[in-house]
Amino acid sequence: MKKIIFFSILLLSMAATITVASPTNQSKLDHIDPSLSTTYSVNSVEDFLELTPKKYKEMTGKKMKVKEIIGLKIAQAKIKKAIDYPNSPGSNNDGLRILAYIFAVLLSPVGVLLVDGVSGKFILNCLLWLVCGVAGLFLPCIGLLLFLIPIAHAVMVVAKHYGDL
Repeated sequence: MKKIIFFSILLLSMAATITVASPTNQSKLDHIDPSLSTTYSVNSVEDFLELTPKKYKEMTGKKMKVKEIIGLKIAQAKIKKAIDYPNSPGSNNDGLRILAYIFAVLLSPVGVLLVDGVSGKFILNCLLWLVCGVAGLFLPCIGLLLFLIPIAHAVMVVAKHYGDL
């Protein structure tokens, strides 16, 4: 049992170090919302994503308040998420899609980790995997049925990410 837990932790930590680079969609990078341009004095999305409070102070001479810094970081995260989706038009990630589905069925937390990173869905799937696995040890007659719960969750997360659902 200790070997299985050790191997699972080792596999999850190795999967957490995998970084998946997805091509960016240039059409999204060419356009910037005019309100962002006037608010933050930037001309392109790349400039907005590279903007820091220190750079903002150098450009405008004004120091950003904590509320403005948090708003800037949230806006940058939303734009990065909109740009970096592998299922954006023009990207070809069929290999990653197949790999994510394979991991979702064989080792569900790794499948969720590949498409969603370390997030609430990943933590939920790890907890489902752990709870159903422990319950499967004590109730071996329905152990395989219990493991369908985290597998179904992982497949749904992968399918939703790639727009297959």
